[in-house]
Amino acid sequence: MSYAIRNSIVMFVLLFIVLGIGGYIWAIQQPAKIEEQEARIAVLDEKIARIPGLIAEYNRLNEELDDQRRRWEGRTKDIPRTDITGESYNYFSRSIDRSGGFVKLDMIYGGKTEHDRYGYNSYNLRGEAPFFVFYNFLWYLENGRRLYRLQQVNLRGVETRDPDTDVQRLMVTFDMQLRGYFTSVEELFTSTGQRQVRPNALRYNPFQPLILSDIPPNIHRRVEVERSELRAVLPDKAILVDHEGVIRTLREGDEVYLGYVTKFVPEESRVEFVLNKGGIIERFNLYIRYNDNNQTR
Repeated sequence: MSYAIRNSIVMFVLLFIVLGIGGYIWAIQQPAKIEEQEARIAVLDEKIARIPGLIAEYNRLNEELDDQRRRWEGRTKDIPRTDITGESYNYFSRSIDRSGGFVKLDMIYGGKTEHDRYGYNSYNLRGEAPFFVFYNFLWYLENGRRLYRLQQVNLRGVETRDPDTDVQRLMVTFDMQLRGYFTSVEELFTSTGQRQVRPNALRYNPFQPLILSDIPPNIHRRVEVERSELRAVLPDKAILVDHEGVIRTLREGDEVYLGYVTKFVPEESRVEFVLNKGGIIERFNLYIRYNDNNQTR
């Protein structure tokens, strides 16, 4: 074989190898790299498109953080390590002293509920007071130093006439559920925020009627059921404690102040009365009081 032919074959083989490698790069390797780069570009485009939303979310979270920081620094409630029922009752009594008048108060302890780092004691408070005195008492409970959360409150305006002075008065009876909180978080034991020390001015009594009912004085010292507490219900009688703390026994048909007993319902812990308030006939139910949703209606 001549030298020229041998060189031609070598050149042809080299050309074939170069064309093969080039074809592989052009037809297989490059499209794969292009596809990979296009995928990366798509991911980057998606991230770039999300930047305005992320900026808005960052600004929102930053504002929320500032708001929470202001709330933390301006908190006005102290949450103690423990809530002792005796201390709570003393706290309620001090709130009554600041309320500017007489508040009749009876407290029932409803038990303790504990969670991971906090808990609360449940209380039922029942009693009576003139409306504005009760308003002040409720305001001090909600705005005082200790954290008590009011869960439920039932109010009723009651007209009564003093048998000795013949002075007619309007009282508000109340029955409310609240919680006294405690925590293991030491930072919550004391607060630094400024407290409002006096109740907001209130001039209107929503329980004050335009015309008081013309009711007679309770000269016979009969049970004022709207101001009494039911203690027991049997098929033929009921036992109550009146507003003066005297235990009374009633039977069906017995007279009470402004009315009479109409029915005993032991299975519902209820006694039914019919009252005549100056010509307005009203059916009134008295329930045994528990520290739950049982209430006078």
